[in-house]
Amino acid sequence: MWGLIYLLLAGFAVHQLLSRSAASPRVAAARPWFVLSCLLNAGWLVAWHALAIAVSEVLMVGLLVTLIVLYLRIDAWRARPSEPLERWLLDLPFSVYLGWISVATMANTAVFMVSLGFDGGDAAVPITVVMVTAAAALGILGAATRHDWGYTLVIAWGLGGVMAARLTEDGGWGAIAVAALVAVVALAGAAVYAAARPRRSALFG
Repeated sequence: MWGLIYLLLAGFAVHQLLSRSAASPRVAAARPWFVLSCLLNAGWLVAWHALAIAVSEVLMVGLLVTLIVLYLRIDAWRARPSEPLERWLLDLPFSVYLGWISVATMANTAVFMVSLGFDGGDAAVPITVVMVTAAAALGILGAATRHDWGYTLVIAWGLGGVMAARLTEDGGWGAIAVAALVAVVALAGAAVYAAARPRRSALFG
């Protein structure tokens, strides 16, 4: 997924340098937050590989907040694009990026909690099911309110990874794997709805 994200961000980086795109208010709104996200991402990579889990958690949360602000500033998938390519080179890259970081923040937080000695104990499975459900709810909300199929599909991909991991570790369909499967199916349906329906039919806007 990181390869796809970096490819999409490279597309945005080139797009925002073009004379016509540079004049777009949405591109201008994205630019400083994009730079900040790059710095936070680089810092997170260093901290993660150095096993500085607490630092990586702070940087990951900072990256998530930065991408949320960027997403709202460009009013992704709602604002009228200044040119057709803006949907693919502005909205889509940051939808995919935000979706992946939404899932990654949950994973990073789980690792951080374990590093503090909290592994959930007997509540580990219910807690994980709640986190899977919360991630799915975010994806469905993105599809329903903004027709953001990119964000929704990325979360589905992340939860599909959770399902595959639990099937391997548990040797069967435990509660987490079942919850992840239900979430993936629901998210796939929401993404199809978001991509196929006219934008004016989005719920809540």
